[in-house]
Amino acid sequence: MAVKIYKTDGSTFSSSDGASYDGSKTGGEFKNWREQSVDPSKFILDTYDKLTARCATLYNTSSYCRALVKKPLAYSIGRGLFFRSLPNWKMLGIDREQAVEWGRRFTMLLHYDKLNINHYAKQYDIMAERSITGDSLLFFLRENDGKPFDIVTASGALIIDSSQTKAPTTAAKGYTLGIQHDQYNRRSGFWAQVEQKPFSFADLNGDRNAIQMMIRERSGQQRGYSDFYWGIAHAKNADRVWDATIERMVLESIQMGWITANPNDMKQQANAMAASARGKSSNSESGTTVKNYETELVPGSMPIWENKDHQINFTDLKTPSNNFSNAMVELRRLLAMGRGVAPEFIAGEYSTSFTAHKGALNDTMKTVYFERQRYAETVEYAVNLEYLKHYVRTGMLEVMPGFWDNHYIQQAYLSGKWIGEVPGHVNPLQEVKSNIEAVGAGFMLRADAAANNGYSDFEAFLDEREDQEREFKARSGKEQSKIIMDESEGEMPE
Repeated sequence: MAVKIYKTDGSTFSSSDGASYDGSKTGGEFKNWREQSVDPSKFILDTYDKLTARCATLYNTSSYCRALVKKPLAYSIGRGLFFRSLPNWKMLGIDREQAVEWGRRFTMLLHYDKLNINHYAKQYDIMAERSITGDSLLFFLRENDGKPFDIVTASGALIIDSSQTKAPTTAAKGYTLGIQHDQYNRRSGFWAQVEQKPFSFADLNGDRNAIQMMIRERSGQQRGYSDFYWGIAHAKNADRVWDATIERMVLESIQMGWITANPNDMKQQANAMAASARGKSSNSESGTTVKNYETELVPGSMPIWENKDHQINFTDLKTPSNNFSNAMVELRRLLAMGRGVAPEFIAGEYSTSFTAHKGALNDTMKTVYFERQRYAETVEYAVNLEYLKHYVRTGMLEVMPGFWDNHYIQQAYLSGKWIGEVPGHVNPLQEVKSNIEAVGAGFMLRADAAANNGYSDFEAFLDEREDQEREFKARSGKEQSKIIMDESEGEMPE
C-alpha cells in the first residue's frame, strides 16, 4: 500500500513508488504555473471571442503580425489558385483523348464561372480571415437566376455560442464553441449569429450550404487558431517597447539641452516670465523692462541664450540603444519560428549568401505548400464539386452512370492539379538548368515546369509557342539570322 505525503508546497511523493514525474525537477518550481486544459477546444472555451479580438487588433496595429499573415498568403494564394482538370481516365474506363477533351472543357467552365463571381479574390479573403482569427466561412447562395450559385465569404465571428442569449450553451449536447458535431467530433453545422438558429453545412440532398475553413492543428479541434494566437503577449509587449522608445526619442530630439546659471539669476528670470504670462511688465533691479514676446520655432531649433555667466549643456542622444535593435531582431525570429517560416522571409531581408537565401525560402515554402493543400482540399474541392453537379444537371458536361451516388466516380472526375504562385528564381540560370534536367530524367512534366514559371495554362502556352515557331521557320535564312542577332543583343525582333 502506497502512502502519499504532502509537502509544504502542495506537491506529493509516494513512500513506496518514489516521486511522480510532472515535468519539474524538484517538484516545486511549477507551483505558480497556470496550466491549461489539454483539450484542443476547452483551453479556449471561455476566451475564444477575446482571443480572436486580440489577434484581429494586432493585425491592425502590429507590423510583425501583419507580415505573418500577408507574406505567406502572397505565395499560398497570391493572385488565386487555378485548377487544371486531369480526369482519371483509367478509373473511369474511358479513352484518354476523351478524358483530355472533357478536362479541358471542365477547366474553362470553372475558370469562367469563377471569374464571373470574382472567386479568385475571394480565395484570398477566405485564407486571410482564417489566418487572422482562426477560421472563416464560405456560403453557397442559390438564387434560381440561371446561374450555378454565388459565393459569399464571411468571418468565423458569425459562429456564436453561449455568449449570445439564444445560442445553446457550450455544454449543450452536440455543440462546442458554437459548432454542431457528433460524439466523434465530426462537424455538421454551427449556430448562426444572423438567423439565431442552427445552420447545416449541407442540405438533405448533399449539396453544400457552407464551408468552415480552418487548418486543424490538433485532433478533435472544432474552431481554428490564429496564425499568431500563441504570440499575442510577445507582439503586444513589442508594441509597448516601440511606443516607449519613440516617445523617448521625441523627448530627446525636442530637449536640446539645459542651462546652468546662478540661482539668483534664474529666480529673477522666473519672476519676469511669470509677470509676462499675466500680461504685465516687470522691472528688474537694473530698471530693465521685460515684455511678453512670442515666436514660432521649427522642430529642432532653439532660441539663442546670450549670457556670458550661463552655460548650455546639449542633450546626448542615446535612444534607441543597441539592446533595442537586438530585441527586435530576436522577436522577429521568435514570431517567424512560431509561424513556421524563415525570419528572412517575414522581414524581406536576404543579406547573406545565395545558399542561405534559397534555404530560407525552401523552408518557408514547405509551410506555404502545406497550407495551400489544406485550403484546396477543404474549400476548392467542394466548390468544384458543386460546379460539376450544376454542369451535369444542365447538360453542359456528360458523366458516366453512378456519378451522383458514387464518390469514387466523383473524385475521378475531379482529379487535377492546383496551379498557384511560385517563388521565382534566385539564380535563374542555375534553376532553369535544374528544371531541364528534371524534365529530361522524367522527374517532372513539362507542364509542371511551365507552371512553375508562371504559365498556368500550358496548352495555351504551347499553342502560342508553336505559332511563333511556324512564323520563325517561314522566314528566310537572312531574316532568321537577324532575329537571332537582335535577341542576343537584347532587342525585340520586328
